Order: sequence, then C-alpha cells, then structure tokens
Amino acid sequence: MIVDLSPENIAEIAYLHQTILPKSPIPQLGQRFMLKFYYPNLLADAHSGGALFYFQQKPIGFISYTANAPRLFREWLWKKGFLLSKQMILTLIENPQSMLPIGAAILLISCHSKETQEPIESEILSFGVLPEYRSLAFYQKEKIKVANELFQYAKSRLKQFGVKRFKLATNQSRDYIAPNIFYQNQGMNLLESKTIRGFNANIYVGEL
Repeated sequence: MIVDLSPENIAEIAYLHQTILPKSPIPQLGQRFMLKFYYPNLLADAHSGGALFYFQQKPIGFISYTANAPRLFREWLWKKGFLLSKQMILTLIENPQSMLPIGAAILLISCHSKETQEPIESEILSFGVLPEYRSLAFYQKEKIKVANELFQYAKSRLKQFGVKRFKLATNQSRDYIAPNIFYQNQGMNLLESKTIRGFNANIYVGEL
C-alpha cells in the first residue's frame, strides 16, 4: 500500500532514507535535520512531495520528488535560510563530526538552486526500498514490485503538476549497477555522466 508523505509519517520516511541511503548528504546530517527541516519543508511545498510503501503495516520503501528543484531549493536558501542555518548549527553541536556532511548538503542545495539552461527542472530527489523487499524471493512469494510501484506513483504525481520530463541522478559505481539497470528498464535515457558533489553520477531523463 502506498501512502503520501504527511506529518504523521515524516519519522518513518526519515528512518528509511537514513537506513537505505546512509552515504547520501542529507541522511548524513542525521535524524534531527530530516525531521525538523528537510521533510517538513518538502511537505510544505505545493509542488513537491513523497510517498511510502507499507507492507503488513511496516514502511519498507520511500520516494520523494519535486516538480521544480531550482525553485524549491532557492526558497530554502533565501526564504528559509535562517531555519536552515539553525538546524545545521544544532546538528553540528550535536555531532561535531558532521562538518563535512553539512558542507556537502549546503553544496547540494546551492547547486540545485541555480538556474540552468537545462530545461528539466523536475526531479526524483530520493528513492529506496529495504533490501529484503526488493529481492527475487520476496517478489516470487508476494508478487509485489515495490520499487516499480513507488516509481510509477511518483511519476503520476509529477504528471499532475504538468511535468513532461523529469530527471534523477544515480551513482556510477559497481554497487549501483542494479539501480542503473532499473532506471533503464523503466524507459529512462542516460543524459550524461558527470561529477556531482564528489561522486560520479549518471543523470537519467524520463518522459511522462
């Protein structure tokens, strides 16, 4: 069952994000940042959102998206800069070793906020399913493709915003072979490969 992101399940999506994608910049800032700033402000944006997949009442996968990434992150920098800075300072006080993740997160938000000549502003921000629920054994037993259902759900939400094309970034490393194959099987095309925030990324583009 897929449920939209809401104030009631922010803690669950933050847990999944940190558990499934622990090396990503946002999860490295910790639960406080995701609970107090990242997901509440993503939820507050009229053209962004997220969803969770529940199996037997347990959250097992999530996805987040925005119809306009540059606008979303510009607003965070300029209109909500004080709150953003406050949460990052509190994160640093709580965990002095978070200096590098904070720098990476600031760079992420800054890069996303810039106007570009690239016409694709809609983006899948984060996406993941717990390993045991994306296995062949789980599918054979339950006949549920969790990742596929979440991905199609996010696409339908973006389409409601009038989006025609969207993009996402995934790592080029061997550990990410499966995600790259997944996006290709979803009909997405590789736009380019480049270095983003310190890692080699594949940028995929999809049609709606």
